[in-house]
Parts: sequence; structure tokens; C-alpha cells
Amino acid sequence: MPIILKKKLSITYKSNHKRSINTKIGKISFTRRWYLIEYDGKSYSGMLFDNYIGTSVKCYTSNEMIKMMVKLSLTNSYEETATSMRKMGYDITKQSVWNMITKFIGDKLLRYEQNSLINYVSQLEEQKYSTNHQVDTLFVEMDGLFLPVYQYNKKYGTKHQKKELRLGKAYIGWEKRKDNSGYKTLGTIYASGFEKPEIFRLILESKINEVYDYYNVNRIVLNGDGARWIFHSFDEDARVICQLDLFHIHQKISFCIKNKSLQKKYNRMVKDKEFESLLEELKVKVENTDGKEKQNFNTLYRYLNNNFKALSRFKDSVEFVELDDEQMKARSLGTIEGSIRNVLSHRMKTCAVWSKRGAKIMAMLLCLYREGRLFETIDYLLTNKIDLPHEDISNLINKNYLALEKKVQGVYNVM
Repeated sequence: MPIILKKKLSITYKSNHKRSINTKIGKISFTRRWYLIEYDGKSYSGMLFDNYIGTSVKCYTSNEMIKMMVKLSLTNSYEETATSMRKMGYDITKQSVWNMITKFIGDKLLRYEQNSLINYVSQLEEQKYSTNHQVDTLFVEMDGLFLPVYQYNKKYGTKHQKKELRLGKAYIGWEKRKDNSGYKTLGTIYASGFEKPEIFRLILESKINEVYDYYNVNRIVLNGDGARWIFHSFDEDARVICQLDLFHIHQKISFCIKNKSLQKKYNRMVKDKEFESLLEELKVKVENTDGKEKQNFNTLYRYLNNNFKALSRFKDSVEFVELDDEQMKARSLGTIEGSIRNVLSHRMKTCAVWSKRGAKIMAMLLCLYREGRLFETIDYLLTNKIDLPHEDISNLINKNYLALEKKVQGVYNVM
């Protein structure tokens, strides 16, 4: 007989189900009752004990165990993570770890990012601006890491190819480390993915806008290695000051110029900001040499000439002249290469080949961990239902991007 609690609610016992859940104290087995629940003319099946213990039918693992699994997977492969957990006495397999990271947590994380991006684009179109913390200057750095990624094609089967995993980093300044060994960035936000440049930029902006009032930032200093997707993504934004990364300038000189004395000379000219003289000398070298040497001089000349406007340091611009000496010493961009290594490379390079989806999810978890928001985000994902996006991101961006770009340009140029 069904138990009638209210006029519109009916709960009918169906059967017993044996289940077990992984916890920090080991695997706990129990029996649960399966019910048919009817409410307001709608019916669904479920186990009433689910809500009480804070788990779901799809995931028989406690929240603390999920966090432990995720944290271990950030520095170890899935096999090593499973081995470490088995040594602690937990009955976990490699497949369980993969399912938890890539399917259960990964699905929720991707949905969360997609919904955040769609909400941000909608706000941008309606010109509804954030009321979050306001900052005067925002520093943004971008770079990429090439990873071996496999993709399945019906015609050619599984194919391996290298794809660039992009990393964006935004922060508001620097502060001294406690041990006085240098400076660290403040209020750092990371974003990572394989998306097209215009979509990746919006992903980074949406994450910034969750913390800071992005529209009311007066100046954005953009540091990059000269890749087209970095600087050209911000062409329409009048607030942006582009700067070519010093590390990549010196790296290019070392790669193209084999003569050690010339290397030192050109590095010194860059340090002394004699960019026009350097370009003139390189132009003469291109005209007076031939063969491989001419090709190298020409490569360096084109690299510096194509990024000539970004060669100057942001501290030399009018907007930053009034900074005091202490700030000037602290503020020197060029942290992205270290971030690529510390945030992505140490983990992503341990795998011989990634799926595009698996690499994206792992990169997102690594970014959240570096921001210090990983466990807070996991708690949110586990305690809230994350719905599927109501429309496809790519279609939304492609449909509105040109109109959106004009709106953005109009908004930014009046500042």
C-alpha cells in the first residue's frame, strides 16, 4: 500500500538495493530502499537516503574522497593516483579515478564554465556591468603549451596531433614574498583551453568579471610572445597597452644570432631600449649577408619589426610615470613563462597523449588550484545542480561576434 503523506505527495516502496560508498574511513556497505515518488502529477524513482548522506545515485563516493582524488591527480597520473589511494587502504582503480575526474567532476566543470560564459556574453550585449571590486590597472599575460592530442575521425580513425593549450593570467599587482626572495602576483586569475582566440578571450574576461569590475578598469597591460592570437584579440580595446615579453625577445636573439658578441650587443641594445637602432642594424645585416645567416637576421628583423609598437615597456608610458620607485621596482611583467611551467607543464607533460576534453578538464582544475579556489568550486559543483547550457557557445559567439565587437569597441573607446 502506498504511504499518503499529503494530498499531492505519494511515496511507494519498490525494492531493496545493496550499495557501498567510498569514504575516508574505508568502504561502507548498506542497503537502501528504492521508492516511486509521485508529486503534483509527476513521478520519479529514487532513494530517499541520497539527500541525507549528501551523495547521488551516480557517484557513490563522499565529497572528502572526491577532493582527495582530485588533489592527488593534479600532481600524479591517474594510475599513480589510484596506487597511492590503494596504499592508504581505499579500494580505488585507475578507471574509477578517470571516471571521477573526466566524467563526473569534468562534466559539471564544463557546464559551469559554459553557463558563466553565456551569462557574461548576455550581460555584454545588454550592457549590464558588474558591481564587483574596482581596480585601476589590470595586468594580463598569455602564452600557450603544445600537447599531443588524439582525435577520432570516422574516415582516418584515431589520429595524434599537437594542439596549443592556451593559458591566460590576470592579476592586479605584486607584493613581496614573506622570505623577501622576490615578488608574487596579487589577485591572480587563470583560464585555460583549446578554444578559438575570440572565445578564449571571453572565457578569461568572464572569469575576471566574477571578481573585478572589468568594464571600469582604466588600463590593461597585455604581455605576450608576439603570437597573432594574443595581441590581435584585443585590437579594438583602447585601454590595452601591448608589450612584447622580454624573455621571448632574448630567446629569439639567442635562436637567430649564433655570434656570441653580437648576441650580447643586441641584448644590451634591448636593455637600453635602442629599438630603432637595433632594427636599422639588422636591416643592414640582411642586405649584406646571404644564405642561412641572412635568413636568421631576416627572421629576427621581421619578429621585432612586426611587434615594434609592443617593444616599449609599459612603465615608460605616460599613464605610469607617476608611480613611485618601490612600485616601479616591483612591477615588471614576464611571469607567464613560469606560470606555463608551474601551472600546466609539470602535470600535462607527464602524459604521453591526451584527449582534447581530458586535457581541458585537467587544465581547468590546475588553474583553480593555483587560484586557491579548487575545493570551494568542487563543493559548489557537488551541492548544486549544474544545468546544460540553454544554447551552444560557438553558435552564440559566431552569431553575435561582429555586432558584439562593435558594441565592445564603442564602450571601451569612450573610456
